[in-house]
Amino acid sequence: MKFKIIIIVSIVFLIGLTIFNMMGGSKKSWENWKEERHQFFTNSQNSPFNEAKIEFKGLNYFDYNESFAIKATLSPIRPIEPVKINSTSGEEMTYFKSAKASFEIDNTPFEVILFTLTKDSPDEYHLLFTDETNGVSTYGGGRYIEIPFKSAGKVLIDFNKSYFPYCAYVHDYSCPIPPGSNHLNISVNAGEKE
Repeated sequence: MKFKIIIIVSIVFLIGLTIFNMMGGSKKSWENWKEERHQFFTNSQNSPFNEAKIEFKGLNYFDYNESFAIKATLSPIRPIEPVKINSTSGEEMTYFKSAKASFEIDNTPFEVILFTLTKDSPDEYHLLFTDETNGVSTYGGGRYIEIPFKSAGKVLIDFNKSYFPYCAYVHDYSCPIPPGSNHLNISVNAGEKE
């Protein structure tokens, strides 16, 4: 009987680990993400560094921290609402307020708004956030995370994959400013840093 329980627990653990890794919450997934970003900034014609003719010297990241790969509960916002978000250039950008995500970090509850770029058939959410590292060890204007779209249930918010907007590198870019409702009053020592 004990042996069967051990096998069942092991199988459940392996299935959970596999799903977690598939959702992007693993160090290997993070390393692949960093490499893809490096290749993009180095080689792509769309790289802000290439467009501005600035030498790309690489990016800095906090060490991977699995405690910042967070499972969050989605609460869809219906109807999906268009909202104007201020940008670094003073213009307003249109996003769609699509869901709220609730989660805990170190037993502290948080709720953030997730945005999409389209109202119909979005493929990912955009989390625009600020935290206590902004202006200290990360870009002062906040960071972003892309999250695969789901209509409901749980999503993985991997703060290890949080990144700076282009305007952190090239001031000519206009970037959305995270809304005050998406401020996390903790230091998120994960993702891109200065």
